[in-house]
Amino acid sequence: MSVSAAPSATMGARRCSARRLGMAAPLSRRCPAPFPFLFPMRPEQRFSEGDVMRAYQVVDADYVERERGSMPLVDVRPPLLYDAGHIPTALNVRLDVAAASDDPAETLAELFRGEGIFPEDAVIVYCQSGIHAKIACDYLASVGYTELRLYAGSMNDWVGDPARPVEVSEAVFARAS
Repeated sequence: MSVSAAPSATMGARRCSARRLGMAAPLSRRCPAPFPFLFPMRPEQRFSEGDVMRAYQVVDADYVERERGSMPLVDVRPPLLYDAGHIPTALNVRLDVAAASDDPAETLAELFRGEGIFPEDAVIVYCQSGIHAKIACDYLASVGYTELRLYAGSMNDWVGDPARPVEVSEAVFARAS
């Protein structure tokens, strides 16, 4: 069964309808709007897809598993998500911190350099679903990083195979106790 949502005139809210569920009247509650991008690029930071696609390649879980120890692996999620579970050997470089700055691309590059990852270095970037990893790759490509690997499936794909290892930070256990 599915619930249909008709567009509403109010700021992205949608009215949910239960007619397909066999109910006589529509539900009165509002459905939340689709989740927006958390870190959209500013207009002056946008560039053509061709420019970006030359800067990085999209990789899959098999590639990440194969290369995991031979090149840096960067998780751009906030620490709470990173601590709850990440791909072993991954560094946590916060996209949210960079996105809040006046120059997100340069700030992210500075954070990468702080971890010893420079524009000429090959690096795999991932997040939870691939969206924020792509944004991070776009930012980095705009400031000269050329050996980026975007793990498009990211953690959602990684945890889909129970044979793949996931590391949980001790900080999670400290918060739980």
